[in-house]
Amino acid sequence: MNWRTPPARPRLDDGELHLWRFRLDLPLEAISDLRPLLSPDESARAERLRIPSKKLDFIAARGRLRQILARYLDTSPAALRFAYGPAGKPAIAFPESPLAFNLAHAGCWGLLGICARGGIGVDVEWLKRPVDIGQIAGWAFGEDIRAELDALPAEIKTRRFFHLWTTREARLKALGTGFTEPENAENFELATGNFLLEDDYPGAWATPSPPSQISYWHNPSTDSE
Repeated sequence: MNWRTPPARPRLDDGELHLWRFRLDLPLEAISDLRPLLSPDESARAERLRIPSKKLDFIAARGRLRQILARYLDTSPAALRFAYGPAGKPAIAFPESPLAFNLAHAGCWGLLGICARGGIGVDVEWLKRPVDIGQIAGWAFGEDIRAELDALPAEIKTRRFFHLWTTREARLKALGTGFTEPENAENFELATGNFLLEDDYPGAWATPSPPSQISYWHNPSTDSE
C-alpha cells in the first residue's frame, strides 16, 4: 500500500474516495497544540475519559480530523462545527458542505475517510488486540462464516476475522445505524474494500457505489516525518 504525502489543498471530485492515516501516539507538546482546536463539547467528552491514554487518543483523533477537513473546506480547524445523527454519526454543520467523512482509530493509528457526498464508513483494527473470536463471531456472523473461521489455523483465522469484522463495521458506519444491522440490511447495496494502514492494522471502507479513484494519504506527525 502506497501512502503518499498529501497536497496542502487536496482536490476531491465526485465519485472519489480519500483515505487518510495518522498517528495517535503523539508527543505531549503536539497534543497540547491540538487541544485548543476542539469544541467545548469535544473537550468535555475528552475530560470524561478516565484512562489517560484514551483521553490523549481522543484529542489526537479529533484534532487531526479538524486539521484534515479544514484543508478541503478552506477554513480554520477550530471553526468547524459538527451535527450528529440518531446513532451518533457526525456530519459537517459549518461551514455548509456536502462533504461526507467517517473516522476510526485503533492502537496507535487513526483513519479518516472522505468523499464528496453521500454515505461513507471506515474501520481499522489492531491485529494484536486480544479478542474472543468465537464469541464475537457467534453473534456477528452467520453459520457459513463461523464454519469458515473455525476451519482456519490460528494466525490465518485472526487475519480473516478482522478482515470480515472491519468490513462489517465499515458497512454499518456507512449506513449510520450504529453497531447493529438494520432489519432491511439486505436492501442496502454498498461497495466495500480492504487495505492495510501497516502490517498489523487492517482497514476497510464502505460507500454507496464503487469509488472512481481512491487516494491514500499519510498525514505526518511532524514536519520532518
